[in-house]
Amino acid sequence: MNLIPTSCYNCNILDSEYYDDENGYTYVKCVKCGLVYLNPRPANEEISAANESGLHKGENEINITGFYSEKKVNRYLKILSHFYNKNELASKMNWLDIGCGFGEFMESIVAYSNSNLEVNGSEPNMQKVDSCKKRKLHVDFIDLYAHYKTYNFVSLLNVYSHIPNPKEFLKKIKELLKPGGELFIETGHSSHLPAKYHHKPYYAPDHLSFANQVIVEEILKRIGFNIIKTKIYRHQQFISIDSIKSFIYYCYKFFIKRDLSIAEIFPKFPKRDMYIRAKLVDDPKE
Repeated sequence: MNLIPTSCYNCNILDSEYYDDENGYTYVKCVKCGLVYLNPRPANEEISAANESGLHKGENEINITGFYSEKKVNRYLKILSHFYNKNELASKMNWLDIGCGFGEFMESIVAYSNSNLEVNGSEPNMQKVDSCKKRKLHVDFIDLYAHYKTYNFVSLLNVYSHIPNPKEFLKKIKELLKPGGELFIETGHSSHLPAKYHHKPYYAPDHLSFANQVIVEEILKRIGFNIIKTKIYRHQQFISIDSIKSFIYYCYKFFIKRDLSIAEIFPKFPKRDMYIRAKLVDDPKE
């Protein structure tokens, strides 16, 4: 494993302090903006290879390929309804979902727009690509630096924290947007938390950084986006009692089996899953 030293991609400074460690890697925190990032981290070539295979190496090898989840489709449908009116997703518009995984978000866009949009996905992991194609989704791996088609909408869900330099990557995404095009991002809102309250595992070295609302919104504004809406949801890792059935189940685990803690039901900082809708403007500051 070839590890390289790095700096804060937001501030471009080296000054940082120890935050936490996992799987043979160390996370540090920028003393200026508070970004949490892996330092040192794997080289770009190793990051790309790991994203293609789903296997990330450290003291232990982790496989983050995962599996298709219909539950995610239903969750995304609800989230889309919080951000878009259906008439905003009109016919003859197109949407590119970068890092589309198993295509759950793509399926939710198709369903929410009544199939009015042309929806395409880009994914480096071929297991996920094959799964998407079996469900008739338009997914391949797209080299974004040699891709010249433009889109009304581009989304990055659970992608931001895997990118070595998100700020530079987002500048590239701008080139894929039509005038007035929009970006839809999902990432964590957690870098302001003390390490003891951060959700774990970090899945090092798969997650290269952790940001928060202030950091991501400021980057988007600096490179030429207006923030339309930001909404932060309860982190999916935390228990959610949303039905009588789940209430009974978790009462059983807490009172009978005693393998569930109060902190798992009522975490101190529950809202960490952040979604941002941003619109391209013509006069960026940088």
